Amino acid sequence: MSILNTFGITWVGLIEYSVNFLILLVILRIFLYKPILEILNKRKGLIQKTIDESNTVEKLRIEIEKERKEILKKATIDSEKIVEDMRKSVDKLRDELIKKSQNEASNVIQKAKLEIENEKNEVIASLTDRISRIIENTLLTVLKDELSKKDIENITQKCVEAIEGKNI
Repeated sequence: MSILNTFGITWVGLIEYSVNFLILLVILRIFLYKPILEILNKRKGLIQKTIDESNTVEKLRIEIEKERKEILKKATIDSEKIVEDMRKSVDKLRDELIKKSQNEASNVIQKAKLEIENEKNEVIASLTDRISRIIENTLLTVLKDELSKKDIENITQKCVEAIEGKNI
């Protein structure tokens, strides 16, 4: 005890200091420790809530990403189908146009052949008529004295028939 006395510490002072320290601990616990602990617990709750919300948002983002990929996949398939249908429609339309063009060309060719045939017949008729008049005039001039007009017409008619028989 002499050591304690040397330093000026007494039992009464030591007990007073101990009681004061305990009172200080109780006051700090009531006014400081509990509020700080409550603040820390609130922060811990907020942090946990934020983490939970973040996890929920992440799950939602993953779902949305899956839906987006599915929508894009479906849109790609639909667009490919539309393009294929359009190609088929274009091919069908092209084939129809080609057939229509060929039919029109065939009709034009047939019409032209008929016109050519008609013109040919008209030219032949015209030439036959001219030739018969030339023959008749020639025979009239040359054989005027030796044949009658009726004989000349018969000869002319036979010449025309011979010419028509050859289909010049």
